[in-house]
Amino acid sequence: AGTAVGILATDGTLRSGLYQRALEARGLVPVAPQLDSAVQAAVRAAVYDDRTGIKATGAEVSAVARERLAGAATGCADRGAQVVGLGCTEVAVGLSAEGFTAAKLVDPLDVAADALLDLAAGRRAPGSFRSQAAGGGVPGGAVAADAAIEAAGAAGGSP
Repeated sequence: AGTAVGILATDGTLRSGLYQRALEARGLVPVAPQLDSAVQAAVRAAVYDDRTGIKATGAEVSAVARERLAGAATGCADRGAQVVGLGCTEVAVGLSAEGFTAAKLVDPLDVAADALLDLAAGRRAPGSFRSQAAGGGVPGGAVAADAAIEAAGAAGGSP
């Protein structure tokens, strides 16, 4: 089996299978909380809770939300993930590498921004993203999957 890659995201993103399909197309093993689990409930609360959730507090992320997300990311690491993809903007706002060392964190928005700059500068061609070129059929997840592949390699894993 390939390297395990964690996915932290809201229910809708997990349900869409966007990251799961892109990772599987590259031989990686997606590790995400089950939708009906206490872990996913903690992710949901970190984002949506009326008092402590990131949508309620904005850039002033509460300690409660940070702890919930760190716990969920640790759960992915405990299940073998060397890398955890922060699959929603709120998750990326609430969880950072500062103080979290159980796995490498990858923010797909950072990766997408880097890819756009590479495309604009002519350093990469639109079809050069490995997941898309390999027939993964998931162009929206190709950049994130490539980031996970590169991060897994940096963490000592291999697809």
